[in-house]
Amino acid sequence: MNRVWAKRENAVSTNERLQQEAQAVLDVIEHPDVAQASRLDQAQKYLKDNYNMYFYICIAYQRRRKLTPLPLVNALPNHCLYTFGQFQYTYRNYSGAADYFYHFRVLSTDTDLLTSAHWDKLASDILTGKWDVALEELNTLRDVINARGTSSANAGQGDGARTQLHSRTWLAHWGLFVYFNHPAGRTLLLETFLAPTYLATIQTACPWILRHLAAAAVLVRQSPPSPSNPKSTRVKHALEETVKVIQTEEYQYSDPLM
Repeated sequence: MNRVWAKRENAVSTNERLQQEAQAVLDVIEHPDVAQASRLDQAQKYLKDNYNMYFYICIAYQRRRKLTPLPLVNALPNHCLYTFGQFQYTYRNYSGAADYFYHFRVLSTDTDLLTSAHWDKLASDILTGKWDVALEELNTLRDVINARGTSSANAGQGDGARTQLHSRTWLAHWGLFVYFNHPAGRTLLLETFLAPTYLATIQTACPWILRHLAAAAVLVRQSPPSPSNPKSTRVKHALEETVKVIQTEEYQYSDPLM
């Protein structure tokens, strides 16, 4: 029993510490001029332009944490937003975690952590059942994966293609939660999974996703057409294309449901 209470006290104290560290950063991000910025780069520009506010928050944090003075761009402890977001996620406050991951992306320029924050926010949005928000995050993450793959290829990094394949494989799995819960999800699943890049990913790394692709193709075909959401040529012929892919993959994968 004592160990349980000790863990509880540790969780409470950790929550208070991380919240205090994150609050200094939130005070900047939630400034009216930053909140009104419609793009992340505009928000970052505001933070850089308002040198004094940025400076005093950095100095206050450095003094409290007894840190050696750092360059201003790196001194603001924006990583604490990510850490606190992960802490909130661990204790099932998914809505709060999503907010911290979002705010973290406003300040951070750490490419790896930014990508992780996208995944973390997507998971939080899925677990809160905010399907419109989750779909938007899914599309954003898909663009991030494509952009990172392109930059890796341009830089001549040999592992870029493998990393991109790995990321797309995970996106295909995580996307199922969104596509089968969002009202327009089945159509969007077909648009995404039948695209050459993701179809190649499914055939190479996760052929079991074909059962979900087949289910979406059948459901969309049975659904009545909507004037507000017309079906593309790819969606109209999704069932035929899915059957061809399944027949092609019979040599390496079989599924009793197909």
